[in-house]
Amino acid sequence: MKLDDKSIINVALDFETLGVNSRAPIIQIGAVAFDNLALGETFESPVAPDFTKRVADMSTICWWQDQDLEARGVFKRKGYTQYKAVHKFSEWLAYLRTYPEDTFLTPSNGKKIRIFTWGHSDIIWLTTLFEDNGLSIEDYVPYRNLIDMRAVNQAFGINVEQARNAKPHDALEDAKFLAHFTRKYFWHLHNEVYFQ
Repeated sequence: MKLDDKSIINVALDFETLGVNSRAPIIQIGAVAFDNLALGETFESPVAPDFTKRVADMSTICWWQDQDLEARGVFKRKGYTQYKAVHKFSEWLAYLRTYPEDTFLTPSNGKKIRIFTWGHSDIIWLTTLFEDNGLSIEDYVPYRNLIDMRAVNQAFGINVEQARNAKPHDALEDAKFLAHFTRKYFWHLHNEVYFQ
């Protein structure tokens, strides 16, 4: 797997939620396209929590209350309905597959997308979010292209938090940090330089 594969568009994705269960309400979606050289187009959307199909965890709600004002700022923004947010995100993914030629990505013409997340929960949330809103993630991203970087970190004993300088608990900032980390990880891997 390489990040400079011109047949695939890489996307780092993060969610902020009101729980850690598989049906947790989503409150923010953040994503960024990237390759081995640079970050590209971003997507960010606050989401009004949907409690009709999703269940919040009281422990996560209490956890949010303990966060600083900046982190809790996501609750002050008017969010799109879950339906509208996920459809806007699916449109963004479709747009990436036809990215203009004069951008940092080569022209796509229906290229495949590969999504990197911080954990398996993000993959489950992505899949169920699409399903709840009449979409299939498989129409945009093959399941084999959903990559859990936390599993990679654990396999190699990498402590990501030591390198974090992004504003935590903001989905777009966390996605950008994930993209930077993933680029660094693959550079080291392909140059046979291993993390200390």
